[in-house]
Amino acid sequence: MVKGLHVFSLLILCFACDKVESQNQSDRHQEISDLIYQANQSKGTQTDSALFYAQRALRLSSQFKERELIGQSALIIGEISYQKGEFDQANEYLIKSLQALDQSRPSAELGKVYNLLGRVCQYTEQMQLALEYYRTALQTFTDNNNQKGLAETLGNLGHFNEKTGNYDSAIHYQNRAKNIYQALKDSSGLAHIYDNIGSIYEDLEQFDKARINFKNAYEINTRQGNETEALINLNNLGDIFRKTNQLKKAEEVTTRVLDKAKLLDQQYQIRSAYRDLGKIYELMSNNLLAYQYLDSCYQITSEIYSQEIANEIAETRAFYEVEQKEQQIALLEKDNEISRVTRYALAGVSILIFGIGGLVYLQQRTRIRKNKTIYEAEKEVALANENQLKAELNFKKLQEQNLHQELETRSRELTANALHIIQKNEFLESLKSELKEVKKSKDEVLNKKVKKIIKSIDLNFNLDDDWQEFETIFQQVHEEFFLELRKEFPNLSAAEVRLCAMLRLNLNSKDIATIMGISQDSLRISRYRLRKKLGIDKGANLYSFIMNIG
Repeated sequence: MVKGLHVFSLLILCFACDKVESQNQSDRHQEISDLIYQANQSKGTQTDSALFYAQRALRLSSQFKERELIGQSALIIGEISYQKGEFDQANEYLIKSLQALDQSRPSAELGKVYNLLGRVCQYTEQMQLALEYYRTALQTFTDNNNQKGLAETLGNLGHFNEKTGNYDSAIHYQNRAKNIYQALKDSSGLAHIYDNIGSIYEDLEQFDKARINFKNAYEINTRQGNETEALINLNNLGDIFRKTNQLKKAEEVTTRVLDKAKLLDQQYQIRSAYRDLGKIYELMSNNLLAYQYLDSCYQITSEIYSQEIANEIAETRAFYEVEQKEQQIALLEKDNEISRVTRYALAGVSILIFGIGGLVYLQQRTRIRKNKTIYEAEKEVALANENQLKAELNFKKLQEQNLHQELETRSRELTANALHIIQKNEFLESLKSELKEVKKSKDEVLNKKVKKIIKSIDLNFNLDDDWQEFETIFQQVHEEFFLELRKEFPNLSAAEVRLCAMLRLNLNSKDIATIMGISQDSLRISRYRLRKKLGIDKGANLYSFIMNIG
């Protein structure tokens, strides 16, 4: 009888453990799926939040070896990195996604990874590799019979061929994409392809065909209420009128673009309209208006570039603060998991005690009252412990919510720490050249104003004051970085210290070269010399080395 009691007890315990494990696995899978859903919903409007959700999903799915969820969460991080121009990081996470996804089963996620890897390689001028990824994406969507993914990939191949000068192939792929979008009745996709085709014909100086395609894209986007896209199409039409010397039409259309862009607060389109109007009035020999619009373009470019730098700093700092918060949340979740398992174990013990009590009651009637008293006492203790565990769990959940709120608040406040305006040297040089052309005018008053502007531009090439403010704010964000850098590498020049700071912020090569006032070729030489001074082995990642300082 005692042996039977032991077997019964063991069966109850195994059942309770299996139930706990099954419930835990289901809960984990649902939690990770919810995080991936939140990341996808946020990535178009709230990049920091999307990055937070995706990183947490990736950490949990890696911890519990959920391969499909690893692939999905890494894909989101790779896509966000690509949109921010962080191509090295985008490539790293997209490769991680590719390794996790089931490559034997064609899926929309797998095709999207190949397309994004193709774009990253194209932007980093690895053209052969980009082409291989696009072709693999094409095969994936073909095998999966995913027509929309197929059309998107054909559009990418068309853009690839346009950038490599293969215009016949570019037109061929864009037309194939157009036919698919027409069959799907996907107006937004169709408008995008029309704009792509117009761009190809504009490069070929077949302006009539370019105008027809830009007009088709404009009409579709206008009907669909896609005001921002329609504005881009209208701006392209204005360019065509200018290039075909229809200056009055160009002036009329570009003025409409400017008015609409101001209404929609589209800063890039406002800047573009100012620049185009300056070129139009220059062709009309109206130098005064040309100067005024070019000057407005210069002013808004300064504002846009300043905000971009501020956003990059905010996003970079938020990215690394997310990792710190993730570590704290991981500890809380570990405590939560322990509490949950303990609670289930207590429930299992309670069931076990109840079963044993029932069997003992049937066997030993004379001792039932005493055993029942003991059982009730133990049950009260177990219940009290369970209530205490629930209270602790609620407290930890509140702490986790507070951490989330703090992270969101810090992310919003980061933008307020933006750097002082660092002028875009390449834009200043371009504006200076255009003003020199205007300066050839015989209007003495205008010439004096132009000379004054050129002198102001020359002064703005000196970035020492900007660097002082940049260094002050950077030290507030990364307090220990400069101390450790100068302590470990005292022989670094001031320019090399600046380069380290730019790398720490994960700025792309083009922006680093612009901020430092050097060409990209000079920047490559500076990076090579910096690697030698830092003693970095060949093949090691310079960015990773910089991130481990301080």
